[in-house]
Amino acid sequence: MFDKIGQIIFNNEIVANASDFNMGIEVETIRIDSAGRLTKEPYPKALGNQRKNHFIKTDVYQIQSEIITPTARKSLDAMHYLMALNDTL
Repeated sequence: MFDKIGQIIFNNEIVANASDFNMGIEVETIRIDSAGRLTKEPYPKALGNQRKNHFIKTDVYQIQSEIITPTARKSLDAMHYLMALNDTL
């Protein structure tokens, strides 16, 4: 039941349309190697300087990645940002 209601709210942008605010999403993930163990690899150089990257940060000895979307007016836009950033990792 909640899944259907949540999907209706998400699909129809009910929260965004009923309020006057932007939203962003922050997700924290743990980086693992191909064997499923915590990675010992440093922050990927391909992502640029982690101090200057506003969207992908590291925490906890560089094994935890923090993905931060830009603010968006619609939840679907925020989800698209999140998917793009997640694909980057």
